[in-house]
Amino acid sequence: MTEHCERIPKRAVFVYSVFLCDKLGDVKVAATIKELFLTLTDFVTAKFVASQVIKHGSTAKAPKTIENSCDVILTILLEWGAGMMPVKECIDFGTLCAANPNAGVRTAAMKLFAELYHHLGEAIRNFLTEIKESTMKVVEEEFKKITPYKKGEFKSSRVGKGDAAEELAAAPAGGDLLDCMPRENISK
Repeated sequence: MTEHCERIPKRAVFVYSVFLCDKLGDVKVAATIKELFLTLTDFVTAKFVASQVIKHGSTAKAPKTIENSCDVILTILLEWGAGMMPVKECIDFGTLCAANPNAGVRTAAMKLFAELYHHLGEAIRNFLTEIKESTMKVVEEEFKKITPYKKGEFKSSRVGKGDAAEELAAAPAGGDLLDCMPRENISK
């Protein structure tokens, strides 16, 4: 479908994303599924694909499935940037992965946090309040090794097709990355 179709509806991706996420733990097909998810971002937006992977990855039981879900999110983030991602959901998923007893899952979470920090800078720290203190020290060490992007420095290498192209065209150009972070209503 991704090679021969000009449009792939979100409904189709929604339906088979459950199966694909479940198979991320299978060593024989994990690499193919990761590439498929990345290709699907061109058709239905990175935000939609990442949301599906996060939703199904956070309920998975197998550590390898959770680890590979985290890797898929990281790959999408590397290709599209934080401005096209569901940032709060990515942080929450990373927090869930960081608390996992499996070392591979925790390592994948640290890579995800490092890349989020690379894109968002110090603003990410406000959303890492639910991480244990010992884990937070490891995260802080990762942050010290990274220099965040300057505003406008990151350029996505991907091009949207179909519905994703329409959504990208409607998105404001040159927006502030901090606009993708969730806001709290403090008016009261």
